[in-house]
Amino acid sequence: MLWGLHMGSSQGLLAALITDTTPVRVRGTAFGIFNLAGGAAMLVASLLAGWLWSCHGAPASFYARVVFMVVASGAWRYDPGACRAWFRKACEGRPSNMPRGARGRGRRQEGFTTINS
Repeated sequence: MLWGLHMGSSQGLLAALITDTTPVRVRGTAFGIFNLAGGAAMLVASLLAGWLWSCHGAPASFYARVVFMVVASGAWRYDPGACRAWFRKACEGRPSNMPRGARGRGRRQEGFTTINS
């Protein structure tokens, strides 16, 4: 039940963030990278938790969770604008693999929409 609440409250927000911060021509790629990273992280986390549980007992996997939560909460202190600037630079001039008609008859959305807090 808690997992469902977490997924329901976070996935819609993250999808909206990706939609608002990526240009139209690379939006599908951005969603693909986001889901690939999430799936890879869940696979590594499951393997690590299983190994800790079987080799060091149940408390070890929960202690590792606490360590990762502390490290992840410290990551929020960094400026997300630097990541956004890197992504903008990486996407400049990137050709699209989509046919011309699939992009709205050649119209392109330039720039990024940012979320103002």
